[in-house]
Amino acid sequence: MTPRKRSRVVAEVAPLPPIRVIPPDALFRLDELRALLGLPVSCLKREIRLRRLRVSKRSGRYWCTGEWVREWIETGEVRQQARADAVNGDGHAGAPGRA
Repeated sequence: MTPRKRSRVVAEVAPLPPIRVIPPDALFRLDELRALLGLPVSCLKREIRLRRLRVSKRSGRYWCTGEWVREWIETGEVRQQARADAVNGDGHAGAPGRA
């Protein structure tokens, strides 16, 4: 009998995503910004409609500055909510003042 060769499985490492540097004085059209951030077509329109992303309209196009993009991203920060079953300052779990 001849010994079988073992095949090695090499785990592929996913490439790191590109670092997106957005200077405050940068000027983007919506299609450029969408491509840069890799967002779906409807995302920026929705954010503008909900007044979360600032834009200016000139010459029939929407424009956004780098500073406005950074503000939009920073104000969307997800903060950890306090858990309802966490221990309160009085040492009891649940709502304060309840025994």
